[in-house]
Amino acid sequence: PVVVFSYSLFSTIGEDIAVAANEKAGNAFLQPTFALLQHVQQHRGASSAMLAGNRSFQDDVQQKQQAIAEDIQAVDRMNKQYGKRYGVHDEWQRWKQDWQALRSNLLQLSPQQSFEQHTALIERLLGLQQTIADASQMTLDPEQESYYAMYAFALVLPATTEHLGRARAVGTAAIAAGDTSKTRDKLIALSSLIYHHNQEEVVPGIEKVFQVNRAMRSQIEGTFKESCAKVDAFINMLNTRLINGDLAGLTAQQYFDTATQAIDSQFVLIGQMSRAFDRLMDARIRRLTFKRNMMLSAALVPFLVAAWLYGGFYLSVRRRVHQIAQISQKLSVGNLQVDIATTDSKEEMNQISRSLAGVLQYMRQLADASQHIARGDLTVQIPLQSEQDMLGTSFAEMARSLRRIVGQLRTEANQLLASAHQMGTAAQQSTQASSDVARGSEQLAQQAGEAAQAMDSLDRAIRSVQQSSQTQRE
Repeated sequence: PVVVFSYSLFSTIGEDIAVAANEKAGNAFLQPTFALLQHVQQHRGASSAMLAGNRSFQDDVQQKQQAIAEDIQAVDRMNKQYGKRYGVHDEWQRWKQDWQALRSNLLQLSPQQSFEQHTALIERLLGLQQTIADASQMTLDPEQESYYAMYAFALVLPATTEHLGRARAVGTAAIAAGDTSKTRDKLIALSSLIYHHNQEEVVPGIEKVFQVNRAMRSQIEGTFKESCAKVDAFINMLNTRLINGDLAGLTAQQYFDTATQAIDSQFVLIGQMSRAFDRLMDARIRRLTFKRNMMLSAALVPFLVAAWLYGGFYLSVRRRVHQIAQISQKLSVGNLQVDIATTDSKEEMNQISRSLAGVLQYMRQLADASQHIARGDLTVQIPLQSEQDMLGTSFAEMARSLRRIVGQLRTEANQLLASAHQMGTAAQQSTQASSDVARGSEQLAQQAGEAAQAMDSLDRAIRSVQQSSQTQRE
């Protein structure tokens, strides 16, 4: 959930930054179109006077055509960069073609035709500006101060300049023709439109900007008041001189210049507000970027700390595990000559070390007991670690069994020794008896010898008697 929330928040901030950057791009596209609008309006007014017969405006017409050519180049650069994104690329190409046609055919047009064709191009240019403002999301700006500023300089003020520009063109042509009666109704309608638009749209819109952004108020309030004064002066001239038909001493150039001053002041205000809007977008982007970076830092700090802790823990554990592995390897081959360093820490690896140290101590005790047993010391006692100490119990049972076996062997050895003693006594008695038998046998042999000698003597005596007897018979 935390990751999802953080991702959603970062995405939202990223989208807000993208919107502000898009609005900034739209404003950059609009700026050269304002200059183009201003110069086309001036070209319309000067052309109306020239076509109405006042040739003094020919230089103005040529100058405005040159300015318009430069404006078109500036818009071309913006169109190349943003035209397709904002969907105005093709319309701008068509607008340029129509402008070139108007410029080429200008001298063949009547003042009314020139006015209508200029006005149509201006209406399309205003529509182009509206499309750019919409496509760049300027008209959807989420903050009051920037929205009211955008509404004023991108929508309201350009429309005001067009109302003033139409009044300039119509009035200049009428003065150049020396008759305002034919255009009186149109001039009355334009005067009313300018007044109401100024009072209902321009002034309230600018005041809203001032209310929500005091910094902008200090920057443009002087320009705004100056523009209002020039517009009021022009409306006064329009009402008191042209509508009332009082043309005495009023030249087309004077009227044109007064109207141009009023319109130019509006464009100065547009430029200042456009730049102020640009600064607001820059400040918003910086603010959002800082917020995103802070949130990213806040999100990354725990991860970095965790990574640092994990790295430290991993290295520490790896070192301890390596030590334990080495000790375990030595223990596995019966080498008990190892040392295990332990502390009082409750850390898991230290607990493992303490447990392993306990195992080592236990094995040493068993090894010591085994050595005692090997030396014949069966009195050794095997301390049991717990009731589940199977190895210790087995060693203790082995010691007890060995003690029983040794006891039995000792008893049987004693019995065997007694039997051997008895057998020795019997053997001694048997030897004595054998000696007596031998002596008796010796005596019997001697007596047998003596008997044999006696028998031999007797035999000789018998033979002697036989011989004597035989001799006697003979």
